[in-house]
Amino acid sequence: MPAAKKEELSQTKEPESMEEEEESGSEDEYEVEKVIKHRGKGKNIEFLVRWKGYGPEYDTWEPAENVASAEEAVAAYWETQEKTATAPRKRGRQEASMVPQASITPKPESSKQAAKKARTSTTANGIKDSKAPMGKGDGDDGASDDDIDRQYSGNLDKYNDLKSWENVVQSIETVEQGEGGQLIVYATMKGGEKVTIPTELAYKKCPLKCLYFYQRHLKWRPVDESE
Repeated sequence: MPAAKKEELSQTKEPESMEEEEESGSEDEYEVEKVIKHRGKGKNIEFLVRWKGYGPEYDTWEPAENVASAEEAVAAYWETQEKTATAPRKRGRQEASMVPQASITPKPESSKQAAKKARTSTTANGIKDSKAPMGKGDGDDGASDDDIDRQYSGNLDKYNDLKSWENVVQSIETVEQGEGGQLIVYATMKGGEKVTIPTELAYKKCPLKCLYFYQRHLKWRPVDESE
């Protein structure tokens, strides 16, 4: 939390609690209650944070690194963004989504048929791209969709006991829409194993990896600095 906000908050404390703080020499620790929204700041992402125990007037914009420990709050926020991005839209002008999503295609009769269909991805400005998905097709020009799906067939069971996957996920190559409209993360683990991860699980286990992926691929709209 910015120094100005900390100073303002500290003035509301009882004298006794302030004396105890001075004696201990420790700084206040502020807990993130929830993430309100996000914005692009240059090439980085900032979150508007609601602090636990404080009202909206104390909301502050924080760099992603400052809320890295609030994994549940970040995951919950991205889940709401995913639902917003995949919700049915009325006919007419479509607003650009801040979460990349694949275009919706008619439901195939089987998963094998779905794998053979050409994939399309939608960028943040709403333009559909019929080329290979972001990152996943790099170096695989001659590989079929079946070959690619077989490459990303690693087993996640051995990672289930880990609270965080930030240190075991090497990179996220792409995010695509699977059957039923669910978004799927295609990732490479540190040992070279390629896996697919449901976004709900990815947001909980490796939210920063997801954040950095979106940060690299989103196109940002100008934001009014007065916000």
